[in-house]
Amino acid sequence: MHAVPIMRITLLLCLLAVPSVFSVHAAGPERATHAMFKGVELYSWKDSATGAWRFSLLAGTNRNKTTQEITAPSRMIADVPRLKQRLALLAKGEQVFWSSSPDQEKFAFPPAATVAGIVKFATAIEVKVAVVR
Repeated sequence: MHAVPIMRITLLLCLLAVPSVFSVHAAGPERATHAMFKGVELYSWKDSATGAWRFSLLAGTNRNKTTQEITAPSRMIADVPRLKQRLALLAKGEQVFWSSSPDQEKFAFPPAATVAGIVKFATAIEVKVAVVR
């Protein structure tokens, strides 16, 4: 006779535990635990329509990236605050190479104060940014 109330209590406790399991994942992506083998490449450019600075982070490789690859909408980071959010997901000790290559006409660096602010933020979160001019 006591089996039914015990089953109800057990079921209720299980249901109460479910949201706590999902809330761990609802907080968002976690920081990487290991640096990438060849670092990360950072590109920046000024949006010709809006004048806003855009960014792209790609896995480091031995080959030059194409302009289309770098500026693909799926890879574009819309502004500095979002770039900082993405940098914060990189592993401690990650090496980021910020370059205007391969297309010197398309890719450029934001004003010096913006570059300095991004580098300072990266240093604070233990990510190394090398600006390659």
